[in-house]
Amino acid sequence: MKDEEKSKEQLINELKELRHRNFRLLEESRGREKHYLSIAQAARNAIISVDCRGNITFFNYAAETMFGYSSRLVLGKPVTIIMPERFHEVCQKGLERFIRTGESDFIGKTIEISGLKKDGGEFPVEMYISSWKAGSETYFTSNIRDITERKQAEDELKSAKEQLESFINNSADAIAIWDREGTILQINKAFEDTFGWAVSELDGMKLQMVPEHLLEEARGYIQKVTMQGKAVAYEAVRRRKDGSLLEVAITLTPIRDTARNIVAVASTWRDITEQVNMNREKQRLMEQTARAQRLASLSTISAGIAHEINQPLNTMKVIVDGMLYWHKRGRTLEQERVLKNLQKISAQVGRVDEIIKHMRSLVGSGSATEMELCNLNNAVSGALGVLGRQLTSHKINVVKKLAKDLPGVYGNKNRLEEVAINLLVNAMQALDKAAVEDKEITCSTNAAGEKVIMEISDNATGISDDIKDGIFDPFFTTKETGEGMGLGLSIVQTVLSGFSGQIEAFNNEKGGATFRVELPVKN
Repeated sequence: MKDEEKSKEQLINELKELRHRNFRLLEESRGREKHYLSIAQAARNAIISVDCRGNITFFNYAAETMFGYSSRLVLGKPVTIIMPERFHEVCQKGLERFIRTGESDFIGKTIEISGLKKDGGEFPVEMYISSWKAGSETYFTSNIRDITERKQAEDELKSAKEQLESFINNSADAIAIWDREGTILQINKAFEDTFGWAVSELDGMKLQMVPEHLLEEARGYIQKVTMQGKAVAYEAVRRRKDGSLLEVAITLTPIRDTARNIVAVASTWRDITEQVNMNREKQRLMEQTARAQRLASLSTISAGIAHEINQPLNTMKVIVDGMLYWHKRGRTLEQERVLKNLQKISAQVGRVDEIIKHMRSLVGSGSATEMELCNLNNAVSGALGVLGRQLTSHKINVVKKLAKDLPGVYGNKNRLEEVAINLLVNAMQALDKAAVEDKEITCSTNAAGEKVIMEISDNATGISDDIKDGIFDPFFTTKETGEGMGLGLSIVQTVLSGFSGQIEAFNNEKGGATFRVELPVKN
């Protein structure tokens, strides 16, 4: 009896312990459920659960915000309430298929569909669906993210790409996209028309359009863009597929990915062959015109040149006539005296040769202007050496105020002397027409900061206001027909511009004109 009572008591204790254990398990289960519910409620994405019939069993706070429904209104309602009608049938058949066969095209995958708000508005969503069981019941949980902003960004990017493609394809300039190694990835129609290569010929194509002797230069520019990340513009010669060459203006621009890494280079090519040829022809005509002007200037200073040449010729004639005179009288000159006379003749011949060389340099037609370190004092002295006697014959007094230790300038000594000659001739012609008794031209040089200055001033009648703005224009002249071409001052301005210099004209305190030339100091 005691054993039976003990057995009952033990059984009761075990039942109590089992009941306590089940209670603890139930409390733990409820705690975990609350924990998971709190996680689901705190999620930024919409979390929605449905049963196997497709009715909503859970609708978190993010889902309420996303779809505009409160959970109270949607719990127990079909999940199709938050889907556009076109997805209803697909959703229902998908649920039935999974319950029946355990197979699905959507479970365990991320898909993109459209959501439907309470107000009827559609919006794109990205959804991941998982399934789980509770007893014999099957449930489905969807993790849903609103991708409206992403879709807008993708659409904007797509639109930008389409616009870029349209720009590239419709551009009148040849455009090619290169990778960092210099292989072409894409070209436009203008590139095909310009160079003759088609898209189908691009596979592995590198720098076939670059002449061999310019390959290193081309690679250097591409490397410069990819290394420095800056656009580069330059002009170069390139080759068509048929081997012919053309002049092009090239712009290379880096292309970056979203991480700002340079992944390719865009190149724009503009055919400037015709423009280059026109510029060359223009340069040739300008050089011819300048030469014509220099020849015209020689006519003005011809008397001075003739005097410069006649003087050594007369000296030689006197020496030779003297030798012939004594020879006719049967007198033999001493060998030493003959040698001295020959040395005098040789010196005079050398002087004539120097004058002729000087004139040739002034009227030379060579297109290449040799740049060198020059001194404006030498330009003034050289010009006065050519025009000195001419100025004297015109009764013009020349005053020189040349600075000592004048800094050098970068230019060409012949062209700078030509500038001084033109300005001196201009002053001389102005004084010829002026009713001035004491005619005077002042030539001065000095340095001011980073500039070297040369001024040619006269005391004639100055520059009237009605012609001041046009005196440096080509073919502008106040002279009578046949007295000049009106190119002297224009050529002066052109020459100085080529040496990074400038010229200005103004009236001075003596009533005449001053032409002021400024050139940068050569450091």
